[in-house]
Amino acid sequence: MITDPQIFVIYEPGMYGTFICSLFTEHELYKGVRSDRKFRGNEYPFNAHKSGYKDNLQNFHNHFHSIPLYQKNQNELLDFFQPLDGAGLGVHRLASYYFTRIDFARYFKNFVRIIVKIDATRVNSYLERWDQTVLHEYKGQWWMKNFSKKDLNKVPKWFLQKMSQNEKRKWLQEHTDFLNNDYVINTKHDIEFNPDTISNETLLKGMTDAVCSLLSIGNFELPSKEIKNFIEKNRKFLYY
Repeated sequence: MITDPQIFVIYEPGMYGTFICSLFTEHELYKGVRSDRKFRGNEYPFNAHKSGYKDNLQNFHNHFHSIPLYQKNQNELLDFFQPLDGAGLGVHRLASYYFTRIDFARYFKNFVRIIVKIDATRVNSYLERWDQTVLHEYKGQWWMKNFSKKDLNKVPKWFLQKMSQNEKRKWLQEHTDFLNNDYVINTKHDIEFNPDTISNETLLKGMTDAVCSLLSIGNFELPSKEIKNFIEKNRKFLYY
């Protein structure tokens, strides 16, 4: 069993997962690649994908990684997680609620799951952010089978975007229903976090302090100025 403290940030695309993970690279126990504190985005400037944060394990990030991991037996998962043993504080961005199916208690002695969960009335705002923070890759989406023989350059961009947003809406609804119906919050290891509250520095600091408390590790200071700049960059998506 791995004794080094671990933070699993479990969210859906567009919910500031990389930004939240980048915050915890400020902790003195973190030995991986640290954020540059500027929460820089890539060609989609609203995200923090160029912040300097790196996944601690390969194939441990998106929904399609969660499926084969859930199907592994206990020994296979022990081998998968073994590189984290002795590596210090682990911070993991898990972009699917289906990662909650993994029984982390079998492999980690000291861990916290941050369940990033939006209000039901805020789905459209997070759809928009998802659409504006990741690569516009339509070919892998289910509705594209009806356009497999068409030249996409001749299809109006507004139509492609609308179809993509409809699929994202269905995805979010399905995954949220799974979380609500199939997962029970464990107060010993779980913290629910509404991503809209990143705009409230007191609540954001309260979340990071609560995580540190559950892990029995010291608190740390947040880069206040850089966070404010990131929030202003994302202001149009936030409710508060």
